This record gives sequence, structure tokens and C-alpha cells, in this order.
Amino acid sequence: MQNTTSSVPEVEGHHMSTSSEQGHSARAVANSILSLAEVMGIHDLTPMKLQKLIYYCHAWHLALKGEPLIKEAIEAWNYGPVISDIYQAFKRFGANPIPNSGFASDVERVDGRFQEIVPFVENPGTLAFISSVLSRYGQIKPFQLSNMTHRDGEPWKVMHDQFPGSLPSSTEIPNDLIKQCFENFASAKSK
Repeated sequence: MQNTTSSVPEVEGHHMSTSSEQGHSARAVANSILSLAEVMGIHDLTPMKLQKLIYYCHAWHLALKGEPLIKEAIEAWNYGPVISDIYQAFKRFGANPIPNSGFASDVERVDGRFQEIVPFVENPGTLAFISSVLSRYGQIKPFQLSNMTHRDGEPWKVMHDQFPGSLPSSTEIPNDLIKQCFENFASAKSK
């Protein structure tokens, strides 16, 4: 298996994201990954793989940009890092690839009425960043990505090791821990 955890994505021509300090909705990032995956020929995008790709996009964004990519917390579940909202939005696909039409929607109030919308990341610099992470991790098989999050030094592993046996429900992986770990990976890679 490749050692891709410590590989810093190559990002050409990216600019600082204009998203708020809070980040984008995880659904917008998920939908953008689904859209980019189609163009990039990534056809094995299962819900588990989508979770891990969002995780790696968020982790590298914290390390390289200093701010979160997504608003939602990443939780340490027994089998790896998970964004609960993304799990709920895509669990209907099980272990199958998510179809092109499988976007996650939100409900938003527009002109005093609730409407279903399908959010996407619109900032070109942020999309370029996501694309660079997909270029690095997108062709890796879903279970390989999952196994990578379980390696020593990975934030999920750090949290998992704090709770022998089973992780408590909804254990959040702090962004500070994710950022620190991935800054260390980037630093080690540049030496």
C-alpha cells in the first residue's frame, strides 16, 4: 500500500478561500467532490470513500490554509473519521457507488418559502484545492483510504487510542489536532 497520508497535495494557482472562518457546509463539499469525481474519472465513490475524501480535503485545508474547509465536526467513530450529516445524507447507497444524481440537498428559506437546494462550493480557489486533493487520493480504493486513517499519527488513531475498547458516541476529533497532525505530515514531507 502506498504511504499517501504524508503526501502534501500539489496545488497550483490556488487562492485563499472566501468562505467564512466557519467553512463550507459538508454537503456542499460532498456535492462538489461528486461533481469533480465524474470529470476526473473516479467511479468507485461509495459513501465511505466520500467520507474519507472530505476528511482529507478538510485536514489538508486546515494544515495548508489554516482554516476549516467544512463547518461540521468530524467525529471519531469506531471504524474511522465520519461527518455525521454526510453519513445520514448518503447511507441509502450502502457500500455501492453514489450515482451521478446522488447529490445531497438542503432546505433553505428563500423569499419567505422553504425550498430544496443542492449546495456546491462556488469559490474557484477552493474548488481547485479540493481537486488537488482528489488528484492525490481519488484513485485510492475505499478500504485503503479507511485503513490510512487508522495509522499511527493520524488524528482518528490518536483519539481511538485515548479510549481503549470502544469510542464514546459522537467523540469529536478537534480541528486543532487534525491541523497539527497534517502540519506534521507536511513538514516531514518537505524534509
